[in-house]
Order: sequence, then C-alpha cells, then structure tokens
Amino acid sequence: SFHNLAVGAAEGFQVMTYERSASVFAGTTLPVKELGWADMYTSMGITGFTFSLTGEAAVNPQIPVVSLPFTMCHEMAHRMSIATERDANFAAFLACRFNSSEEYQYSAYFMAYRYCYNAIAGLGTVESQQAMQRVKDGINEDLYRDLASYNTFFAEKKDQKATELADTVNDTYIKAQGDERGVASYGAVCDMLVSW
Repeated sequence: SFHNLAVGAAEGFQVMTYERSASVFAGTTLPVKELGWADMYTSMGITGFTFSLTGEAAVNPQIPVVSLPFTMCHEMAHRMSIATERDANFAAFLACRFNSSEEYQYSAYFMAYRYCYNAIAGLGTVESQQAMQRVKDGINEDLYRDLASYNTFFAEKKDQKATELADTVNDTYIKAQGDERGVASYGAVCDMLVSW
C-alpha cells in the first residue's frame, strides 16, 4: 500500500546516514503524503511535489507502483534540501538501493535503467540505436512488462496540453533555482549513476 511504502522509505536514508556515514541524508524521514487531486496531476505527468516553504513532500498515489518507492525517496531528498533534480534522483537511487525491501531495490534499478536508456535513446546515432537494441535484448520478461506498463500508464493518462504547461512551469522554476538545464536536469543523473 502507499502508506506502507511511505513508512518504509526512511530505512535507506537511515542506512546511508548511520551505517555509511553520509550525514547529508540526516534530514527528516517522515513519510511522504499522498498528493491530492491526483487525477489532475496524473494528466500533467506529475509524479510528486515538495513545497519548500513548508517542507511538505507529496507523491501522486496513481503512478505505477514500480516507481512509487523511487519517487517517494526523490521527494524526501528535496525535503532534506537536496535541491537539484539530478541530485535528488541520485539520492533516491541510493536510498532505494540501501533499503532492505526488494520493492525499493527494484524501484532503484528500474528508474536508473529508464534514465540511462532514455539518455542513450536521446543521442540519436547509429551507435546509440545499436546499443539500445543490445540492452533491450538483454532484459528479462518481468522488466520488459514493467517498462511497458509504466509507459502505457503515462501514454494513456497524460494530457498533451496539460503536460506541456506543467513542463513549461517546472522548467522555468528549475532554471530560476539556478539549474540552467531545467527539466533536462532529471536525466542528468545518468553521469552520477554510471560513475557510481
């Protein structure tokens, strides 16, 4: 359930803080809340939101369950003042990776796969197309099913105009916070994942 996953998100951050001596993750690990008006946010492709003035982190309960743990940890990372999307994504990966729950661990690698695969796809070269095919040929049926389900969910639920508006607002907000990459900063986590 959403509640059980939200409560479990704290574990990975606590492991990184107390067992791996990464004090940057010593912030609040209170569970994230369910994002209200989920239908509206789903139509815009919004998976979560952290309101910096109050420290309130909320996640869209409608998103595919495979991405819920990662998204919860991403929003918790923002609440810990990990501001950039790249850094929050990497913190979410680590928090999920060091969580003892298989759901969290799978979510970490599922989202890492998506970000890295999309980065390769974005290159648009013959070499990148060949690499994408090699990667696709190597995935198991469970991952293939989860990727297809994830993509189908957003293809069916997102409204193009609402998504464009939300992306424009988010891009402007991220750039105003000092990250010139805007919404492209989400995918910038790939360099960190590969280095890690």
